[in-house]
Formats: sequence, C-alpha cells, structure tokens
Amino acid sequence: YCLNHAEMRMMLSIWLVTLGFLATTSALDNGLALTPPMGWLSWERYRCITDCVNFPDECISENLFFRTAKLMATEGYLEAGYEYIIIDDCWLSKERDSEGRLQPDPDRFQVELKLFQIMYIQWGVDYIKVDGCNSNLEDMNTGYAEFGSYLNKLVVLLCTRAAYHFIRKFQE
Repeated sequence: YCLNHAEMRMMLSIWLVTLGFLATTSALDNGLALTPPMGWLSWERYRCITDCVNFPDECISENLFFRTAKLMATEGYLEAGYEYIIIDDCWLSKERDSEGRLQPDPDRFQVELKLFQIMYIQWGVDYIKVDGCNSNLEDMNTGYAEFGSYLNKLVVLLCTRAAYHFIRKFQE
C-alpha cells in the first residue's frame, strides 16, 4: 500500500506535532537558578587547611572568605556571572554551643555568628550547599528537605551525597 500525497502530508503533520511535544520542556520558574549557578567553592582549592599560623592566606577562615568576596567584586567575576561563595567543610568548631547548635571555629572566625546571620539576610543568600559526608544515607532524603524547611526562605539547595555512599551501595 502506498500513501497518497494527502496521507503523506497528514502523517508528516502528526510526526511534527509529536516531535514538538517531545521537545517541550517545563521548569520551575521561581527566579532561582535561571542559569547554571556559578561561584567559588572553598573545598576545591583549600580542602581542610585550618592552620592559620603557618598558612595565614590559605586557611579556612573569615579572612579567606571576605578576601574572596572582595576579589570576586573587584576582578570582574561578578560581571561574568560568578555570584556564589560556597563555604564548604572545616569552618566549624569541634564543640557545639550551649544549645547544641553548630558554631564557627572561634580562632578562625572572629566575627560573631549573629553578624554572619545578618550578612546572610543582607546579602540575599539564595544558594546553600548541604554536604552528606559522615551522615546516614537513610536520613538524607528527609534530612535535606527538613533543612530547607528551617530556612523559611526560597533558596537553591545543593544537596550532595559523598561518593563513598555509592561505593558502599555497590559493594553490598
């Protein structure tokens, strides 16, 4: 059976409409991450350098983050789309505060935590990295969502799972 001209046009039209539906995408338009988030992540260069006596310019400290913010503003990174400073690991103290909350290391972060909270609000923080290192894999799905609910603010949450979770899963 050969298709006549009208049938071929009809078949072509159906295929074009079908392909059009397949090519359609949808995304949440809440004003966040309209382009890929770009920024500076402390872990990629400084890992967990906490010795500020021997490495004053490389240790994880408020000085490093304030200096980086200034360089991003003055060296053209902001204009190029780099807008995030991601404070990764090794910023916190080994002890929690009297109410059991995490707190910055007092030797490397002299600015009061309250000031960081004020800056968080003033700077309009809208991107937070939540790391899964040393956490229970079963708690991650609910834990990340719970963390987001405490923020009481619309933010991009980068929720990471450590590679060893996947390695452990494949070993089982």
